[in-house]
Amino acid sequence: MMSNYTIKDIARIAGVGVTTVSRVINNSYGVSDKTRRKVMEVIEKCKYIPNSNAKNLKQVTSQIICIIVKGIFNPFFSDLVIELQKSVETKGYIPLVSYIDESENEIRYASQLIKEKKAMGIIFLGGSAVDREDELQKLNSPCVYATSNASGCNVLGVSSVSIDDKLEAKGAVSYLLELGHKDILIMGGAIYQKDLIYSRYKGVLEAYEERGLFFDKENMYLESKFSCEAAYENIYKFLKQKKWITAVFAMSDIMAIGIVKCAIDNGLKVPEDISVIGFDGIEQAKFYNPTITTIKQPSGDIAKKSVELLIKSIRNKKFSQHLTLPGKLIKGNSVRLISHQKSLLT
Repeated sequence: MMSNYTIKDIARIAGVGVTTVSRVINNSYGVSDKTRRKVMEVIEKCKYIPNSNAKNLKQVTSQIICIIVKGIFNPFFSDLVIELQKSVETKGYIPLVSYIDESENEIRYASQLIKEKKAMGIIFLGGSAVDREDELQKLNSPCVYATSNASGCNVLGVSSVSIDDKLEAKGAVSYLLELGHKDILIMGGAIYQKDLIYSRYKGVLEAYEERGLFFDKENMYLESKFSCEAAYENIYKFLKQKKWITAVFAMSDIMAIGIVKCAIDNGLKVPEDISVIGFDGIEQAKFYNPTITTIKQPSGDIAKKSVELLIKSIRNKKFSQHLTLPGKLIKGNSVRLISHQKSLLT
């Protein structure tokens, strides 16, 4: 007699997540022997045997939602992946997480996963939909860009959930300007038109322009990869040039931590000699010493809304929506009110 139980039923009865059941079924790693035995007992009791039943096997594989993370060393993405997995499982689907290098084509990789894993939809972390309409049209699968605004993409089934990067970056730099900082170094990625980094850079310019100030991009914008090591090395080289700065706005907390570490290692005090503000609101920023002032992205809400939009697109291929959520300035101990002074590495 054919079992009427679904993978969600097995997970509920066993008291585990759908992902755990999937791992047991596929004999994957990451499940303890005790949990594996418990799940197998439920599967046997309910006569749910997907490996020997083509219909049930299809039922398992067709519940997969792929989460593609572009950039391996971004702690903010790590925190967000956890939230996304929880949200996907809560909705009764199976999350499959893949990490790719920053230089890889995430859409091409998604196409492979859809063919190989029969994925129902894709959540992109990192990457951009800007000028990618042809690729996304060929992908022909529901997808959501989490943390990256894809509102300019006119492809049905493509949605996005993000903060207003320009507005939030403007808020970060405005905060420094209001505290008396005018010579502010900006550390971010390579600036390409319309992408996330470009939006944050535009926010920097607006903060200066509204106060009748000029931002010297040539001397005060420092390009860097989004890692502690890269930020450390780049700020060290910059400070060695003895340029006059009192603050740094880093476009990620992981950069900010690298900057603070370099400053302290080389005899500077933070924030007495140099103030630092980051972006993202990762857990490490809160527990670093000094605590990092940052613009916090609402990772929990981004994850929940991203999954909700993707499921709507799975059910209705023509559905698309682009949501903008508010960020929040979290004040730490890495920024201070100043009078004009030089902050140099000697």
